[in-house]
Amino acid sequence: MFKQAKKMLTTGLGFMLITKDKAEAMVQDWVKEGELSREEGQELLDSWSRRIDEEKEEVNSRIRTEVNRVVKSAGLPTKADFQRLEERVAVLEAETAKLRNHEDSSES
Repeated sequence: MFKQAKKMLTTGLGFMLITKDKAEAMVQDWVKEGELSREEGQELLDSWSRRIDEEKEEVNSRIRTEVNRVVKSAGLPTKADFQRLEERVAVLEAETAKLRNHEDSSES
């Protein structure tokens, strides 16, 4: 069982399907059964933890890339587009205020 589980988890998909608690329970069982020493078990958990973090980051990166692609292809405005528009509106508001002040002072 140890070899099968280890092979499954090292393929990548298994890392996304296992929780930390389940991994710790599996390793504790293997230590009890004599399949692993405590040190080997801890090393394996540490290795899995690093691998899970790497897999999560890779999945998150792929999701961000795909979301950006979909937003772009749908023609939806991005956060940067909104920020540019906010900056333009602020400039126009300032110019409008100056013109109003100028009109008010010339009417007086």
